[in-house]
Amino acid sequence: MKKENRKKSGYALFTVIGIMAVLAITFSMLLKMGQQSIFTGKLLRDKVKATAYAEAGIEFAYSILRADFDNRDNPTAFRIDTSNTHTAGTPLTSSYGDGDFTLIISNVNSGQYVIVNSIGTCGASSAEAETVIEDTNYGPENPMEAFSKAIAGGGTGKFSGGGLAVGNPELVIHLNGPVVVNGSMAVEVSMSSSEEIDLKNKTITGDATAPLVSNNPGSVTESEISVSTIATPIIDLSKFYNKADAIYTGKTRLDSDMSGIIFVDGDVTISANITGTVIATGNIKIVAGGGIIENGEGIAAATGTGNISYGSNGDSEGLFYSRTGDFSQTAGQGSITGQIIVGGDVDKTGGGTLIFEVNVPDEIFNEANPVIAGWQK
Repeated sequence: MKKENRKKSGYALFTVIGIMAVLAITFSMLLKMGQQSIFTGKLLRDKVKATAYAEAGIEFAYSILRADFDNRDNPTAFRIDTSNTHTAGTPLTSSYGDGDFTLIISNVNSGQYVIVNSIGTCGASSAEAETVIEDTNYGPENPMEAFSKAIAGGGTGKFSGGGLAVGNPELVIHLNGPVVVNGSMAVEVSMSSSEEIDLKNKTITGDATAPLVSNNPGSVTESEISVSTIATPIIDLSKFYNKADAIYTGKTRLDSDMSGIIFVDGDVTISANITGTVIATGNIKIVAGGGIIENGEGIAAATGTGNISYGSNGDSEGLFYSRTGDFSQTAGQGSITGQIIVGGDVDKTGGGTLIFEVNVPDEIFNEANPVIAGWQK
């Protein structure tokens, strides 16, 4: 009996030892898997952070170039601070978060394009991002050419009714599309079109220059030649938000006389006298006796994508600008002294007067407009 008990005890001991060995192996595998999981998780976390740091480098560089595009030739401008950025030429490495990002700034085509390469690192992980930033106001056919014109329009032109269009005879009303001149309106400047000018047997003081000048009464120079289109310049209107004296949101009507820079995030109707500049993200309507006299900014009224309609018998002075919209003057009286630059059509009817003066401040005329033209990696 005792011998049998000893045998059973031996079997039990062997079983316990086997179970303990299996448990030890299992725990060892679990520990190893846990350690591997922690290591893999850390790599993934560092990779995500490295990617974020690379993109942060791009955004940081773009903010510097957007503030002043001339910084593309100034490596020291790309320092987060003097203590954690290496600026001995390029690349530029800045400490950021739990790692850093390294910037390489490259000018292409004399500064028309700037390539910004950013490498973010965190721990043993790294990630790369790259963008192309383009100055859309660059080039031998510079959009700033529009500022030398009495009117520069990207669409069609219609000039009819009464009133005047006067100024230095060498100034030119230019439309990329066809132009029609009709009615009793006196035109004492030159005209050009990249397509056609139809004078309707009307005499104008200046020259009419276009691939086709029809119904020519003989008092102008007909030029059946190619006339280049003129690009509409891009003016950064957002900067006026930061220095605005008054800001409105939504559809707005200005009925009381005001002065300064007025920024409207939406459509605006003006029936008051404004001494300053009106910027809107939507349409701009000037009605009744309203008017805008610019006061130092060079711009009377400007919008990015809206239309500008001048239905007022009041007077205005300065630049009327829309990046993509149309301009119309329909009032029976009133005058605009300055110039008109729009990406769309120009329509002047009624008896109002256009007095052309080119007087845009240098900070607008020479301003670069850097935009992100491409992003990769």
